[in-house]
Order: sequence, then structure tokens, then C-alpha cells
Amino acid sequence: MMIDANGINISADVCGEGEPVVLIHGLGGNKTRFCDLAKELSKNFTVITYDCRGHGLSDKPESYKLGDHADDLFAVADRLGFDKISVLGISAGSYIAQAAAIKNARRIEKMVLVVSRARGDVSSTDRFWKAHPEEDRFDAKKREEFFFKKVFHNIDAIKTSGILEDDAPLTEKQAKAASDALSGFDFRNELRNVKAKTLVISGKYDILNTAEEGREIAKLIPGAKYAEMENSGHFPQYEEPEMFLETVRNFLI
Repeated sequence: MMIDANGINISADVCGEGEPVVLIHGLGGNKTRFCDLAKELSKNFTVITYDCRGHGLSDKPESYKLGDHADDLFAVADRLGFDKISVLGISAGSYIAQAAAIKNARRIEKMVLVVSRARGDVSSTDRFWKAHPEEDRFDAKKREEFFFKKVFHNIDAIKTSGILEDDAPLTEKQAKAASDALSGFDFRNELRNVKAKTLVISGKYDILNTAEEGREIAKLIPGAKYAEMENSGHFPQYEEPEMFLETVRNFLI
């Protein structure tokens, strides 16, 4: 379905019954990344997935900010008739979740922050490439291979998951707008005001958003729990899917 959110069209899907849980994808992704997770969680919850502005089938403004993403999350919830929601955000989606939980604490009941961090001058992907300037000499295919080897711990699981087969790629201009929206945020002084029951999940081998950065968030949010996936990099939901699902479900139920 298409939802009018703050003047743009947001593509969303809903499945299952029960308390609402909204899944928020990361930079360059879309709601199809959650097909398996949504199917499993829909056995216990109403699961909402949506394409963040600038991604997937949603409208792609020329520029936008992280705060716009947070406003869109609440607009989607409002349109579907939910006052209070739980959220699960992965990577950039976890920044959106934090921004929303800070902006309107009473509306977020539970929050799962996956491969997250509390601050960033640039997107995690941009930060990675700034740390590896020597790889500019590689062609696109070699750069991609280099990125995957560095970012994912269980690369075989990533490849067999089909997650790398992007059916809605962004143009270079759209990708830049999406990345720029994630620059210059710092939630550290505000996370103490978060009221949501929170779980932070990191991958032990994640070099984009490190486990250390995940532990920092867990210390800053009152009462937050922390879980570390022992055999994962940046995509624990695909690198250790069974453990990830069990951890998330046990927290949300």
C-alpha cells in the first residue's frame, strides 16, 4: 500500500496480528530485506515494513534529513491506526529508531537497535571508504568484493541469503541523498531520555558499526540490554538467522 506521509508517498506492507512492530531497513535497502523476519514475527505481532523515503518504491526527494525519517515513521503508524509501536531498526534504520524514540518517547514501547551507533559525521559506508582510500583504484566489482569481505563475517551465509540481489537499486544521485541524510547526528546526550525498553544487538566482527559502538548505546539508554552475535559482521540477521530471530522474539514477547 502507499501511505501519504509528510507530503510524500511511502510504500508499506502489513502482515500478522497482535501488537504492532515496525521494521526499519538500512541505507540503500528496502522493505524486501525483511521478508523472512516479517514472516516469522507475524506469528506473534502485526508487522509493518516500509520503504524509507528515498528508497525502494517510496518517493525519492532530492534531499532530506534524519528527522524526516523519524517523522515518516510516526506518519506510517498514524495512518495504520497505531498510537504506540515497537520498532526494530537495522544500521541506518536504528538511527531512525533512536531519533524517533528521542523525539516522542511515549510512542515507542520497545526498541531493537541492530548494528547501531549513537553518533556519526557521515554514513557508515562513507566512513568505511574514507578509511580505505587506496581501494579507489579498484573497479566496481573488485570494490564490492573488498567491501563484502571486510564487512561480513559469514560471507557464505550472506551470498546464499539472496540479500545481495538488489531489485530496486538507487541511482548515484539517490544514493548520495540517502547517505547525506545520515550525516552529522549525535544522540549521546539525549539517549538518557529514551523510555522504550531497549535491546541493542551488535555483530562481533562488524567494522561498519562496531560492537564497541553498540555497547556505548546500551550504556546510555536506561535499562537497555545488549546482545552480541558471536559469528556475525554487519548483517547478523542473515549471518546467524536462527540466533538472531530467537534473540529478537524473546525480547519482544
